[in-house]
Amino acid sequence: MRKSLLKIHLWVSLLLGLFIVVICTTGSLLVIENEVEKWIHPQLYQAICLC
Repeated sequence: MRKSLLKIHLWVSLLLGLFIVVICTTGSLLVIENEVEKWIHPQLYQAICLC
């Protein structure tokens, strides 16, 4: 009984840990979204001289 509970605890904690990592990663990307956009599309953020 104890071994089966330990295996269940292991797998549940691994799945929940993966879920937390995904949530934290996507959340941090949402916080720095503007910087990521500037890095991906730098041509959209260049100043244009109309002289």
